[in-house]
Amino acid sequence: MLVKRSSMLPGNGRRLSELSELSVRELALLARSGQREAFDPLYRRFSDRLVVWALRRTNDRMLAEDVASETWATVLASIDAWDDNGSEDGFARWLFGVAHGALCRLTVGRWREVCSDDAGVWEQAAADSGSDVEPVGKQAMVSALHAAIETLPAFEQTVVRMRLDGQGQSEIARELGCPSKQVAIAWETAQRRLRRQLADTVDVENCSESERVRLRGLAETLAPSMRQVALLRLEGLRPSEVAARVGVSADIERQTWRRAKDALARMLSDPAAAARRAAARGFIPAELRERLRAAVSTLPPRRRQIASMRLDGTGPAEIAARLGCSPGTVRSSWAMAKESFARQGLLVGA
Repeated sequence: MLVKRSSMLPGNGRRLSELSELSVRELALLARSGQREAFDPLYRRFSDRLVVWALRRTNDRMLAEDVASETWATVLASIDAWDDNGSEDGFARWLFGVAHGALCRLTVGRWREVCSDDAGVWEQAAADSGSDVEPVGKQAMVSALHAAIETLPAFEQTVVRMRLDGQGQSEIARELGCPSKQVAIAWETAQRRLRRQLADTVDVENCSESERVRLRGLAETLAPSMRQVALLRLEGLRPSEVAARVGVSADIERQTWRRAKDALARMLSDPAAAARRAAARGFIPAELRERLRAAVSTLPPRRRQIASMRLDGTGPAEIAARLGCSPGTVRSSWAMAKESFARQGLLVGA
């Protein structure tokens, strides 16, 4: 005869239905005191949430379920380590902290398996071909990562290496004898530094003249806030000279140039997307712009003034501020000017 689990009597004589009416903190205290049957309602309350939490971070159902399984195994074995702080959500925070550690360990373990599998493929390929086949791309990335880690401050280096070994935040904090928040801040800061160092960027100082010409063309399609700084930098001006000419502080100039370089790198890696963005912003190539300037004289005075400033690369907001009108007026006047150019056959698809 099958008996529903909820009707079975646990070892201490309480029904599981009675346990399910207790709060999370009360159940956790019972579990810590040795009454393992209290885990059943705890599991029922948190099992789905744990899987969803892991799934959002991994986008992998199997890995999420593995994380949840390892979390419950760890909690069951180390419930005595849970420190009751008197708050109702204290157990939940501890539970998801354990889950975070399990996620780190399983993710690192999976990467190690992938790397070892790849190494076997390369070794087999080398044996089959009778030549030395090396994972050049992977070696380059790993070397770049190790070189970038070496440039970090000592504490951040230690945290990064321990995190890459699969250790969790609280575990690192205990080992280093520092607050857990300090470890979290160091990890976040180190990630930002590494992304900045390893991200593709534009090497203006070492590019050829043909590459520089191409970069100038791409810089013309940037937003007005970045375009002027990028063009002046590509002309070889020093940061202080660019800041003085644009009329901004050195910090603003440096931040603007960094954003411009990131945008140029993205456009270099995806020319089709760059062309679509330029078209969406109404970008006009330099040679066509010169022909349009000659046709500006056929426009009414106000529209002529706005069209001339737009062809010089001035944005609608800046034109509106200069002329004392609204940006909407500037945009509508520029749209009518482009329609006039299109009627003259100068601007197709305006």
